[in-house]
This record gives sequence, C-alpha cells and structure tokens, in this order.
Amino acid sequence: MRKVRVIFLIILTGSLLIWENRLFSQSYPFREYTVGDGLPQSQSTGIYQDSRGYLWILTKNGLSLFDGVEFVNFFKKDGLDLNTINDVFEDSDGNIYAISQNGLSKFNGRKFTYYPPPAGQKKIDYAGGYNPGIEGDILLLGLPADSKKGRLISFENGKYTDYSAKFINLDTTDIKSCEYDYTSNEFFILDKFGYAYTWKNDILKRISDLNFTNIVYENGKIGLLAQGIRFHYSKNRLVRIPEKSSSEWPWDLENSKFEPADFFSILTRKSDVLKNTPYDMITSYIVDNESNVWIGTEQNFFRLISTAFSSFSSSNGLIKNIWSLSQDKKGHIWFGSLYGDLQEYDGKQFHLRNDYKPLFKSGVGFFKGSRMMSDGDVYFSTNQGVLIWDGKSFSRLKGIPEDSQVCCIYEDPVNKCVLVSTHVGLFKFDDEVVTEYKEFNDESLGVIEGIVSCGNGKYWLSGHKGLMLFDEKQTIHVTDSVLPQSLTYTLDFDSHGGLWVTSEEGLFYKNSNSAKFIHGLPETANQPANSLIVMDSSYLLVGRTTDICIINLEKFYAKASDYFKIYDKSDGFSGYDCLDNGIIKDGKGRILILTSGGVDVLDPKYLKINRFPPGTYIKSVEAVTDSLTWEIINDPSLFYNRNQELSLKRDQSTIRISFIGISTTNPEKVTYQYRLSGYEEKWSAPGKGRKAVYEKLPPGNYSFQVKAFNADGIGMEQPAEISFRIKPALWQTIMFKSIVFLLIIAATILSTLKLMKYRVQIKAEKSRLQAELSQLHMGSVLKQFDPHFTFNVLSSVGSLIMKGEKELAYEYLLKLSALLRTVVSDGSAIIKPLSEELDFVRGYCEVQKLRFKERFNWSLNVDKNVDLQIEVPKLTIQIFVENAIKHGIEPRIGGGRVDIGVQNIGTGLEIRIIDNGIGRAAAIAGKSSGTGNGIKLITRLFAQMNTGNNELATVELFDHVDINNKPSGTEVRIFIPDSYSFGFN
Repeated sequence: MRKVRVIFLIILTGSLLIWENRLFSQSYPFREYTVGDGLPQSQSTGIYQDSRGYLWILTKNGLSLFDGVEFVNFFKKDGLDLNTINDVFEDSDGNIYAISQNGLSKFNGRKFTYYPPPAGQKKIDYAGGYNPGIEGDILLLGLPADSKKGRLISFENGKYTDYSAKFINLDTTDIKSCEYDYTSNEFFILDKFGYAYTWKNDILKRISDLNFTNIVYENGKIGLLAQGIRFHYSKNRLVRIPEKSSSEWPWDLENSKFEPADFFSILTRKSDVLKNTPYDMITSYIVDNESNVWIGTEQNFFRLISTAFSSFSSSNGLIKNIWSLSQDKKGHIWFGSLYGDLQEYDGKQFHLRNDYKPLFKSGVGFFKGSRMMSDGDVYFSTNQGVLIWDGKSFSRLKGIPEDSQVCCIYEDPVNKCVLVSTHVGLFKFDDEVVTEYKEFNDESLGVIEGIVSCGNGKYWLSGHKGLMLFDEKQTIHVTDSVLPQSLTYTLDFDSHGGLWVTSEEGLFYKNSNSAKFIHGLPETANQPANSLIVMDSSYLLVGRTTDICIINLEKFYAKASDYFKIYDKSDGFSGYDCLDNGIIKDGKGRILILTSGGVDVLDPKYLKINRFPPGTYIKSVEAVTDSLTWEIINDPSLFYNRNQELSLKRDQSTIRISFIGISTTNPEKVTYQYRLSGYEEKWSAPGKGRKAVYEKLPPGNYSFQVKAFNADGIGMEQPAEISFRIKPALWQTIMFKSIVFLLIIAATILSTLKLMKYRVQIKAEKSRLQAELSQLHMGSVLKQFDPHFTFNVLSSVGSLIMKGEKELAYEYLLKLSALLRTVVSDGSAIIKPLSEELDFVRGYCEVQKLRFKERFNWSLNVDKNVDLQIEVPKLTIQIFVENAIKHGIEPRIGGGRVDIGVQNIGTGLEIRIIDNGIGRAAAIAGKSSGTGNGIKLITRLFAQMNTGNNELATVELFDHVDINNKPSGTEVRIFIPDSYSFGFN
C-alpha cells in the first residue's frame, strides 16, 4: 500500500470534517505515540506502510521503523544521508528506499547505504520515489537547482540520470506530483498548472481539461480532486464520484476494501471537533492494509483505535462527576451530576438544565439508577427522592420521604407497577397505592441495587446483603455455595431465561431450570462486575472495573469456549470503573456506559472481527558471547524474509530468537506460539512474549517456527520459520568418539588390575583407621576420669567416713565403682547403644550430685519417639556433661544445673547439653577451662567418621547471655543423621 504524502493533507482534514456529523460532542479513541514510546522526534512528516506491514514514520529528525509495538530508529550514523527524510518507498523486489533532498539510501535490513549523485551534478532536491517499471528501475521526483522545475530522475544500479530529458514532452513539463497505477502500468503526472497526464509507452496524454489539486493512489485506484469534485480514473475514463450525504459516516474503517469515494472530501472550514485536539496540526496520514487510520502531526503520532467506541467527557463539554444516565422519548440523553448539575444532550450539543431546582429546598445530587419508563417519562434517582421529566416539565414523585437516597428504579414490564429502592426501604407504586417495605435497609435486609421481575408478582432483588426472592409478602435470602452473599448489583434475564447477576466477586449465572449458580465467566477472567445490559437476543454486555465484556449467548448456551470477548483500552474502551445501573441502550442501538471518568459509547454495528492475520516474521537470531552479552548472528536480509540457514559454532549453544506478528488493529493483544523442531515438538502455550531463549542446545539441526494470532485469534496457517545448525566440537564427532571408546576399553583392563591391588591396600588402610579410632576413643576415655576427679571422689568418701556417715559413704563408693567398671569393662568398643550411654550419664550425674549436694542439679529428658537402640560414640555425652560441671558449675557461686535433652529433629538425632554456668569466656579468664583435650578428641572422632558418610554429624557450642548481655551458660548441640554409619563400609 503506497504512502499518502503531505500534499494531500486536504483529503484527510476534509474527511475529519465529515466525521464531525457522527462525532458531534463525542471523542473517538486514539492511541498516541510519543518520544517516550520510542518515536525519534515528535514532529511526524510522513507515513508509509511496506508490503510486510511495517510502518515507516518520517520525522524532522530521524526515520523510524514501527511494528505496532516497538520503534527502531535510523539516523545519519545508520547510513542515511540526512536525518530529515522526504519519502520512503519500496521497489518491485521489496527493497526499501529512503529519499532525502540529496538522493537515495537503500535499507539492507539493518542499516542504510547512501548513494550520492555523481560528482559535478548540480543540486537536485528529491521529493518522492516510485518503482513504475519504466526503463529505469526507479523514478524520483526531483527539483534541479538550475531550473526549479519538477522533473523525473531515473535511478538504476546506483546511478542517477535525468529521465525527463529523454522525452521532449516530459522535459517541458513542470511536475508537481505523480503516482503509478500498478494495475494498468500507467504513470500519472500532475503539473504545476493542475493538469493531469498519463505516461505510458513514451506517450504523455492529458486526461482532462480540468485543473486538479490532488492526485492519490489507494488500493489499486487513482483518485483526483478538482474544483471540489472527486474523480477516479479507470480504463481511460475519468469518472465523477457522487457526493455522499453529510449525515452518513464517510467510510467503514473496519472494512479492508474501499471504493474511491471513500477517500476524498473537501476542506471548507476547520472542523470544530479538531479545535481542542492535537489533530489540527495534521501533517500526514495513512489508511493501512487493515483499514486503520494513522495520523502524523506536529505533536506526535496517532492511531485511531476503533470507530465502534467513542466517549463523552468534560473535554467535550460534559459536566463532571456523572452518576445518572438516561434517555427520554425524544432520544435525548440526560446526564446527572453527583453535585446537582443536570445536562440534556440533543444529539448535537449539551444544554444545562436548572429549571428543576426550585422543586428542592437544598442542593440535590443525582445518583445511579435513573430510568425511562414505558410512558416516556424519565425518573431520575437523586439523594432527595425521584425527579420526573415528562418531556415538558419537571415534578417530584410523591410517596417517598424527601430525604431518601434513591439507588434503583424498576418498572414491572407486565403490570407497570414501579419499585423504587432507597436507603430507608423499598417502595412500590401501583396506580395510586404506595406500599413501603422498610426492612430493605442496611440494618436489616440490605439496600437494594437491582430488581428484575420473574412473573406472578415475584421479584429477584440484589443488594448490599446478597440476592433475595421477594413476593411482597415474604423475602427469601438466596444462599448458594458459588454466589456471593453480599454486594450484588445489577441483574437481568437473558432471552433464554437465564439469570445474570453482577457482584464484587464477578459475574454469576443461573439457568432457568436450575437452582444453582455458576460463574458467568471462567474464574480466571471473572473480575468484579458492577453493571450489565441485555443488548439483544444474542448478546449480553457486562461493565467491569477496567473493561467491558460482551457475551455471545448462542455460543454460551452451546458451551463454546470462545463465548465472550473482553474490550479494554487497547480496543478503544477508554472508561474505567463502570457504575452499577449505569448502562442504557439509546434509540439508535448504541450502548452508553456510565463510568467514573465519563460516558463511553459503543456502537455494536461497528464491532467486527479482524480477519486479517498478522504478518509473522523472525526479526533476529542472537547467541551469547564469552562476555555474556547477546550478539546478532543472522544476516540483515532476514528482514526481507529471505530464508537462510544459519551455521552456529559449538560455543553458540545458547540462543535468543526475536519475532513479531504485525497486526495494526490491536498490536497489544497479538499472541504467539512457537517451537524448536529438533529439540521440542509441542507448541508453546499462547503468550505475548516476542522472544524465545534456548540454553545449551546440543549439536544438531534445528528449525524454529512461530505462529502469530491477532486480537480475534486469527492467524496464518503457515508459521514463520528459520533453520540453523550447531556444529559439533572435535570431541563430539563420531571418529573422536570411536577412538575414545577404544581407549576406554584399554584403560578398563588396566584399571581392573590396579583396582584389585587397590582393594588390598584399602582393606589394610581400614584396619589401620579402625585401630586409630580405637586409640582416639580410649584416649578420650582416659581423659574423662582424670586424677583430679578420682581424688575429689575419694576425699568426699573419706570426709563422709570421718563424719560417721558410713551408709552414704558406702553408696558413694558403689556408684563410683559402677562407673569405673563401665569404663574399663569394654575398652575396645567405640560405639554403644544410646540407652547404655544414657544410663552411664545418669550414674555420673548421681555421683556428682552426692559430691556437690545442693550446689548441683540436673535433668535428663528423652522424647518418646527416640530409638534407644541407635548407636552413638561411647562416653560422648558424658564428656560434655563433665565439662559443664567442672568448668561452668563448679566455679559458679551458689552452684547450678545441667539439662540434657535427646530428641528427633528432621532427619536425625539431636542431643543438647545446657548449663547455667559462668560461660566459656569466664572459664578461660579464671583458668578453669582445663586443657580441652576431651572436646578435641570427640571432634577428631567425628571428623574421622564423617569421611565415610555423605551426611555429616556435627558438634556445635553456643554461649548464652542474660537480658543484660552477660554470660549465663553454655549449650552443646550434637546432631547425628539417621543414615549415619559408625562402621567402615
């Protein structure tokens, strides 16, 4: 599709003038792209779309390649002759050229190459380029400095020649603009006097005596504008295009095919709709191959998101803080403000109404829930009852307390009775009879927000305390495992009799034949919903926090998975926080949606599925370098979709592949699936990511494939693909592996002989190691009962005898002898059952208790789930208990205690010895710490045994401090894993 140049600005602005007939005071959603989004400069001077779907944006300081999501910018440093580009075009081979006033630059897929004119050639300002296939490969529109006359310049094989000089008719023509009709292979020329010509077979032929102001090529047809009349030229005939009615929309922008009449309008005045927008500085525009309108301005770059959505807001003249929305019988729309303003919109402009205010003593505020009744009267919900507009004057509904805040107004479609919900109760108006139901307030059954009749005088009510069935006599609160029990809002029946309810927890549905509710949307998509409206027999619209959801009822009841579609900001819905009871359908079939920011308008007839699949391309293949950065390894020609098979080195096994699916209708919602054939056969889950990373790929042949799907799930059947091969290293080749295999066999034979010898050595080493461990343990044992301890025991016995306490002395000797007998009875054993070790510790503590009396206390706690037959190193616990008594308790004034605990934790046995002694630092300072050989021996013992285990036993010591940070004791933790072995296997 060719670019519409700046000189055709009149066409676009005139089209926008016709838009005003539909826009009136509404705004259509545009996506603005700024320098912050990646645009090289804010002043856009031209737009071009190439055959791949990429957009080229010309600015006053740089050229940008845009795929709908990301900008890639080019400047002089990237091969352009100038940063200011006059035009971009594509030749018949798909190559991209940029034109500056100094000539052509060709794009190789990554950067440009500039082709300067030959030395000595006089300056020519090049304005535009074409690839008409007439003799020279490319024709340029140029303005030579000497003649100031527009001429055609030929460019072929890097050389420029004056094409106009070859033909006398062209040589004398001052060319203003030109276009090429690729269908008829005719070149169209417009001279400075406004005459239009065709150039074919070296013949210049004037097509009319009219003076034309513009010429344009769009969708295979040439269009011209003369004296306010639009024409198209086809089959040697100039055909006038009939004027369209000014009340009609000029073109269906969602349609991918256009008639010539759809593109031209006349600029008669500056459109009012452009006064407060940046579009009054339009410099260029394009209608792309998906029928999207892109606009370049002096202030950034814009895309018309959708013609299905528009909005009323304060920028269009709408009052602020709208909380009430309704339509009257004339088709006028009424907007009520929370702060008391009331505005009428007649389809062209807003009118502020103040004639209702005398009906109220103080300021009134409009609330959600207004409604047009069957007789055409409009009932406005306010914070002071109901205000009525009958088409001529205002009045107030009698029968409701004047200070009542109205939340919902409902008219029974059968008996025409009216139900009005307020914060003080529910009121029913049946002819002249008013019935009040005071229980519907937040202190009782809850304020009602939604009402719908289910026939026979029964109603479904939704409100602050959930859903209820009401028959004017009794109220049944609906309890359901799925349905929320509070904060339910708007509800209604669809054409199939199904009941839909909105709530803080999402949308819920109940079939007419079922008593149970289900989620109206998949739980992952079921966001909080405030309002809904049955659009027609086939569709339901739900207003949510940041979007709207349209449900296709036929698909829903057929249990199709794609029964709903969500429209958010990227689709053109600009509102947020849809308000409950805030959706209406006007007389033209449009849906008006009340939101916190204003009123959004949906025209359903312009909602269409985008059948145009994304153009899917692989942008680059990168590999990780030695410095852990990404390096592009593909050839630049990959941009032109020229298949190439890459050959990667063995160390380029971590790669990143970037890809793009170009869908200009809603680029933010394009999704992808990909796979790497030769590595994986399953396609990835759909996602929006545009890169795939593979790490440490083995040598081999691979083919990366990617599929792109537009916002409506439409994609190409044939994926984009690129193949590559990762070369094997020398040691990964078959020959190398064969040699290694033979060497392994030889080494195995030699190793077997050495292994037999080694096993003999290992057996001798194990015997030596066991002897060493026995010596270590015996050394530990001998250290436990040092002479000092034995002397103290014997002295204590002697003292008892001198005091005449013979029985106590005898008991003391018996306990001591039992301990000594245990130590020396089996000196060769290194380990013993935990039960025997604990018995020894008990005996030892009892001896120390006899020695120190009240100055020493102790405890031993063993969890019930501890296996007492588990093996532990002999006397291990006793060494730390003795150490605690000797160096922690004995120096302490007043004595102390030792607590021993044994328990299973995680995957092992934990033994804790805790004392409340003077601490290690004080013991060292007071020289009461001893030699420490006992602890060293135990540590060496475990260190030796840890060498034969995968999981290690540990011995840890911790110092305790009191609240004043002073030492208050020592703790020893011994951990022995369940899988621990004290053997030598």
